[in-house]
Parts: sequence; structure tokens; C-alpha cells
Amino acid sequence: MLFHRAWTCLLLHFIFPIRVLPAGTSIRTMLALADLLGAEYVIFWKLEFMRLSGEEKHANDIRGMLRTSPDLIDQKLIEEGVRKMSLEKEWARVLEGL
Repeated sequence: MLFHRAWTCLLLHFIFPIRVLPAGTSIRTMLALADLLGAEYVIFWKLEFMRLSGEEKHANDIRGMLRTSPDLIDQKLIEEGVRKMSLEKEWARVLEGL
């Protein structure tokens, strides 16, 4: 759970700077948002970053999430989202390394 919350906080900080989260947003608020968004949200963004950059570090991060918090991740939701977002290639790359 802590791993998921930490990743979501980082994503909130870097993906939603200024426009969505006002300057000075507290860590407590970010942790509350992390609990609401879910691990799947983090995985989708990491897959998108992977598509854009081609960097393996995003795949490694997702694999770490899948290994450490499998009970927190809805596989069916991930598979549906991957199809809708056309991230099949990136998801397959993640799964190859598991």
C-alpha cells in the first residue's frame, strides 16, 4: 500500500502541477488522493510514459507494483484500460519481464 501511495503522490506532483493541485498542496492531501485514485491509475500513467519515452524504468516500476501489491491491482480493469488506451505493446513488455 505504501509503495502505491508513494507512486501516486509522485505522479500527482509531476502530472498535475499548478493547474489541478494548487501550490503548497500538503502531503496529507496528496496521500488522500492517492488512496482514492488506485494503483491502476499509476499503472496507466506509467504505461503512457513508457510509450512516450521507451524507457525500461517504467516497466520495472510497474513490475515492482505487480510483485509487491498484487491484491491491490484489479487485473480486469488494467486489461480493459490497456485496450481502450491502445497500450497493448507496452503492457506485453511489462508482462514479459515478470
